[in-house]
Amino acid sequence: MKQMMRTIRNHPRRQREASLSDDEKRSRIADASTRIRRTAATAEEVAARTDEGTFMKNGNLSAQSPSKTLIAIFVVIVIATAAACVYGCAPKETSEQTTAQSAEEAPVMQGEFSFSADSNCATCHETEGGSMTDGNCPAANHAAQSCIDCHTDIDGLTSVHDGVAYGDKTAKRLKKTVVDEATCLTDVCHGSYEALAEKTASSTILTDNDGTTVNPHDMPVNEDHETIDCGSCHDMHASDDIAKTAQKACQSCHHMGTYECYTCHE
Repeated sequence: MKQMMRTIRNHPRRQREASLSDDEKRSRIADASTRIRRTAATAEEVAARTDEGTFMKNGNLSAQSPSKTLIAIFVVIVIATAAACVYGCAPKETSEQTTAQSAEEAPVMQGEFSFSADSNCATCHETEGGSMTDGNCPAANHAAQSCIDCHTDIDGLTSVHDGVAYGDKTAKRLKKTVVDEATCLTDVCHGSYEALAEKTASSTILTDNDGTTVNPHDMPVNEDHETIDCGSCHDMHASDDIAKTAQKACQSCHHMGTYECYTCHE
């Protein structure tokens, strides 16, 4: 049997089958399966005739009658040969597929994380990393920039990552570091608040229940507004509607839906 299998593997026909397309191989598999079923049916029929005495002569088994043992050996050989053909025709996984699968199953990075300006932030911050190519997120407009072009607080980032390990839960919001809005307001980026206020002079995004409209880049100057910065309205790594985000920021204080001050608290 081993010698037969080696002969099948080295046969020129087997080598030709290696160059067949997947569809051609599947077609040959179907044909081989059909031949196996037919051969098995024929063998069963021969065996049944032997049992019924088809080869009996004068009440005795003829010397020329095939024995059940020979029939069984014949069936095994035929089925083994057909199975070898099926195996040879079956589509094989390419080296590229194997490599891709191995890459997908590669273990995630483990151990303690050490932050540096050259770190690949997307390794842990997958949502933020994905937003850089998501056209629904403002960050996609900054795809040519690196994380530290906006997150310039290297010392602060180094500190908050102290003791962090791969696989730890990532922060959803900046709490211990900030994006300095001066980075956004440079001439090479978005310009000054005055320049932005001119662009949004006709905006009605911030209109309260009484019909009062406030320019989002020219809000009244007071102590309560000192904590409002670019990120209060512009959630760079989210696909949220900016109008709703800005309104929510105002409503965190103006919770009665009116922008007039001192109407609720004295």
